[in-house]
Amino acid sequence: QQWLIIIQHKAPLLIIPLCCTVLITIDLQSCRKLIYLAVITTLISMGKTIGYYVMNAQDISRSYLQAKVLPVDMSNDHVRYAWLLLIVFTGLLHLLMTENKLVSRFEKKGILLYLFFSAVFLHLLASKTGILGLYLVIGLAIVFQIRSRLSIWIAGIFVITPFIAWFILPTFRNRLKFVWWDFQHYSRGGYTEGLSDTPRILSLQAGKDLVKENPLWGTGFGDLKQATL
Repeated sequence: QQWLIIIQHKAPLLIIPLCCTVLITIDLQSCRKLIYLAVITTLISMGKTIGYYVMNAQDISRSYLQAKVLPVDMSNDHVRYAWLLLIVFTGLLHLLMTENKLVSRFEKKGILLYLFFSAVFLHLLASKTGILGLYLVIGLAIVFQIRSRLSIWIAGIFVITPFIAWFILPTFRNRLKFVWWDFQHYSRGGYTEGLSDTPRILSLQAGKDLVKENPLWGTGFGDLKQATL
């Protein structure tokens, strides 16, 4: 059972790149239908999470000071859930950036509304992966559309959303406070079991030291635990 759970989490990471290459061969009309289906699915999913937050706002907001996150679909895996939202976000941006007659003016307004709602939700979820990915996607979109009127709308989402999130979303505000506290904690050499970033930083540092000690042959996986002690 544990093996099946792990496979369910890891397999999409291998399958998604293959699916993205297939999308190149699909006509724009079919891509549009697939993206809109994903929009409906994610709207329902985000609505469930928002409903849970509204009913438990104070407790959830406080939990964000302790490295907790909102419950989401996809086996409560908030990182991969954020990636899914980013894929839909990117697909909709692609529709807006592609000059075609398939997207009406009414659809464009709906897409912009979804993009703004999705961006706010990612700040409510306050997953570091999701937020950094969101700003990366928006930044690239601005670069590609720097001379178009669309870039003004995209830049508006880029600039306004963080300020709105800071003032109206306690989860985002508390997540930033926790990340800053966590950084100060491990930068002074402290370690507390269960924190999100500390084990990652320590793991990178240990890996760096192992590379220096074994630059040619590395360390076997079976010896890794002993080598990092």
